[in-house]
Amino acid sequence: RGRYLLEPGRPDFLLRLRSAGYTSVERSSVESRGNYAEALDARLTPVTAAHTIQAALGGTLTTAAGDAVVLPAGTFAIDATVSLTAISSQGPVAAFPSGWTPLSIVSLEAPQGLPFSATLRLKDRSLAAAGRNAVVAYYDGASASWVALAQLVVPATGTLLEYSEFIRPGQFALLVADDGSGGPGVVM
Repeated sequence: RGRYLLEPGRPDFLLRLRSAGYTSVERSSVESRGNYAEALDARLTPVTAAHTIQAALGGTLTTAAGDAVVLPAGTFAIDATVSLTAISSQGPVAAFPSGWTPLSIVSLEAPQGLPFSATLRLKDRSLAAAGRNAVVAYYDGASASWVALAQLVVPATGTLLEYSEFIRPGQFALLVADDGSGGPGVVM
């Protein structure tokens, strides 16, 4: 278990944890505790092996957890190296806004540049959210925040939720609002 001893009373900390072959994690919320400050625990996830997607054929990558990304022919102008990694609920790049619970988190590594056409297929790993309203969110590194991309209904158990749009490399999450009076009232 890692600990970070930081100067308390300074709200401007941003911890970036990186290691070759692993996903990155950022922590910005710091809680003061007497003579030190503590950041939320961070877990790095080993990146799944990359695959070459042939520009003329496209392809589908699937994680061990059952999530997938479908890249149609012509997604990239030339053959590209792409990976899709399933992230546990303890390993997202940043904490989710209060009141949101992840059903699925994936990290997509692909060539940087313009957004590209793709279909994300996200699995309800809880197996208990069928029929609930959900949000597909993307972590925007420039604003250091999760951004809602779409509101969808979680399909029946065993059916993957599909989100088709122009996307960029990065982390995506399928989120549901927490039940009860503590849940959020509006989309992020």
